[in-house]
Amino acid sequence: MDDILDLFFQITHCTYLRLEKDKHLRKELWGWAEKELTRATSYDMETLDPILEAAATFTESCYPLASNEMKFSMSKGTASIVSLDSFLIHPRVQENLAESQKRLVAGLEPLDDFSAAYSTFTKEAAQLYGSINPLVGMLASNGWNQHLEGWCLEGQMQDTYRYTQSGGGSSQSLRICQLEDFPYYLRSITGVPIPYIIGIFKPTRELEVPYTLWMSCFPALKVFACLTNDLFSYPKELLAGERFNYMNIQTKTKQDAGCKSQFVENMPWTFRDTLYETVTRAANCVHAINEVFLSGLSGTKSDGPVRGPDYEFQLGASLWSLFKQGYMSWHIRCPRYKLDGLLSRFENCPPVV
Repeated sequence: MDDILDLFFQITHCTYLRLEKDKHLRKELWGWAEKELTRATSYDMETLDPILEAAATFTESCYPLASNEMKFSMSKGTASIVSLDSFLIHPRVQENLAESQKRLVAGLEPLDDFSAAYSTFTKEAAQLYGSINPLVGMLASNGWNQHLEGWCLEGQMQDTYRYTQSGGGSSQSLRICQLEDFPYYLRSITGVPIPYIIGIFKPTRELEVPYTLWMSCFPALKVFACLTNDLFSYPKELLAGERFNYMNIQTKTKQDAGCKSQFVENMPWTFRDTLYETVTRAANCVHAINEVFLSGLSGTKSDGPVRGPDYEFQLGASLWSLFKQGYMSWHIRCPRYKLDGLLSRFENCPPVV
């Protein structure tokens, strides 16, 4: 798998970016966690430390040009959802999370500290990311909330999937509509692609690449963010014996639909086909996004610091390139993904000057 991920890194024209820690961010994030996240999750700082490290390094890797304010916001959101994904919240909170979110939507008090803290965060995100364009703030806030909805849905779907796979359920237990691309749909709502995408193009409260310039890239950006994470996550999921993930569900869906292998004539679809399809789809999205920003540049030089379409496209291209490379680099070095062999390859290579 390391060779496949290395190849994916190469065909998307990425350079491994070494981590540069932000002391100011880390001081703020750990201080916030000690005051807020410990209360929201019911876990102590020692337990939460790996979560905070993952959140800080993600922001440092993917948004190196962002202001302190933007980095802090992104890190708080990431720490909150990784705590949830790692089941570092009280079991009672997990059980009642959907009900608590429903109450918030209805304008009622939440049932627990985690939901209350997360609601406060999403409101802050709406104000911060909507400082220039209110629509962008709405997208960011709704994107964070969508993750909680997806997390609750994933639990129900996972139970159904296990029941069906064990042979205990009827053929009606989990019927997947082939035309709706259900595996990717499920993947897209259980991840956090929207806030992370918006964060690419808004490095400060006062500066952003206009939404209209990159709006057409949104679908491709979501595919890249989701499927890249799936590719880099699969080794740890395989080691953990986890079956409920995009790669396995997509393979089963293709097999149930009667799809044939691209590699062995007249044979059913295999995991190898899914791997090839996923790498190709994600790489094609990267190339399409690159083309959008390159085609938006007229090639003319400005005589002054006037901010026009060329400046905005150039800014967007630079921010996208940093995110793309930082996103992959973070996955490679994050202990969560257990990619020690791949990390050794990149860390032992001489840095690009």
